[in-house]
Amino acid sequence: MKLEKAIDARCNAARPDYEFHKKIVGILHNVFLEDVYKVVSSAIKILWQSPLGIDTFGDGGLRVHRALFEEIRLCQGM
Repeated sequence: MKLEKAIDARCNAARPDYEFHKKIVGILHNVFLEDVYKVVSSAIKILWQSPLGIDTFGDGGLRVHRALFEEIRLCQGM
C-alpha cells in the first residue's frame, strides 16, 4: 500500500492518504459522501501541511488503514 510505504520511508504521506480515502469514497458511488469527503479532505489538508509540530502525524492511523484496506479487499474479491 502506497500509504504504508510513505510512512515507512518517513515521507510526507498526505497524498497517499488522500488517495486511499478518495478510492474508498469512489467505490461507494455515493454523491453525498463524495461532497462530504471534499470538504473534510480540505480541512485535513491543512493539518498535513502544518501538523502542529508532530513529526509522526498520521502514523498512528496506519493500523486502522491496513485493517480497512484488508476488509475492503475481501469484500471486493481483490
